[in-house]
Amino acid sequence: MSQIVVIGLGTFGRTVAEELTRNGHQVIGIDTNASLVAAVADDLTQAVTADGTDERVLAELGVASFDAALVAIGENIEASILATLLLKEMKLPKVWVKAKDASHSRILERLAADRIIYPEYEVGLRVAQQILHEGLEDFVEFGTGNYVLEVAVPPHLWNKTIGDMPDVRVLAHRREEQLLPGTPHAGDRIIQGDRLLVLGERAVLDTFDRAPRKAK
Repeated sequence: MSQIVVIGLGTFGRTVAEELTRNGHQVIGIDTNASLVAAVADDLTQAVTADGTDERVLAELGVASFDAALVAIGENIEASILATLLLKEMKLPKVWVKAKDASHSRILERLAADRIIYPEYEVGLRVAQQILHEGLEDFVEFGTGNYVLEVAVPPHLWNKTIGDMPDVRVLAHRREEQLLPGTPHAGDRIIQGDRLLVLGERAVLDTFDRAPRKAK
């Protein structure tokens, strides 16, 4: 169980805080807006109407001993920067921060924020990928031009084997909501309804769910 502080309880901060709490972590939410605090008071370990950029407030809540922090302040860039600075000075192991724009992000990088998040941008990427790949559930950029996708097996691959997909690496194979045991092998057959976790180059994955065109 981790102790996590979330500063800023707008839609993004509230969603993260509630999900962390549902997963068994102790979460303190802080916001200057009393109505936002009241809305989550019954869902978090503690919800406080206070200024998350006030060092005394953070000290009184014992934030310095916490495992992680999320600065989810929306429009007030100055407050976001100050809260990040205070948390980094407290040497929390993880300080994640929501950024508004590129300029904000550059400042957060200089403050050594452990991760900078663009919720709208990241959701936009996922929506675009799901438009392109109907069976896509999630994806991660793996670096060096490679991506990991979780995707439903497209119709042109039903009743074929994993070995029939030489241009991608199958990391996991799920059938009827159960992860099949062991490492996927070339001879494993895939059927309608299966889902695969695949690793491959962007150009290959962009056409993964499309049947190859027949030569004229």
